[in-house]
Amino acid sequence: MTKNETLLTQVLLQEIQALENFIALLKQEEKALTSLMPEGLDILGEKKLTLLKNIEHLEQTRNQLVTESMRQQPEIQTQTEKLFNLAQEVQNQNQQNGKHLMRHLEHTQEALATLMQKEKTALYGSDGQTENALIGRNLGSA
Repeated sequence: MTKNETLLTQVLLQEIQALENFIALLKQEEKALTSLMPEGLDILGEKKLTLLKNIEHLEQTRNQLVTESMRQQPEIQTQTEKLFNLAQEVQNQNQQNGKHLMRHLEHTQEALATLMQKEKTALYGSDGQTENALIGRNLGSA
């Protein structure tokens, strides 16, 4: 194995590990979303961003190292296939998390709409007076 082939193998292994770590973060994110405990989502988002930058760097390095003859080697093909499968898993998990986020957004919007509707039909305003008193005259006045 040449020096570049060895380096490519190392980069592929690092990229595989990074994608496995990213999948673990996505699963933590899903757990936070489904348990309705979003407190840690911002921290997970920061970790995901850092890991994505690392994955992007590894991908660029891999693309610089790989040659057509290297792609034909069984070990490289195996690692590349594993990398592709992990990327598919990342995409699927990310879509699943997106669906959870959309459901949360819909529930939040429905709750806000309900609260806004109740506010409009409330018997008493925030000042303690009935809404009708604001429109007409006060019964105590002439």
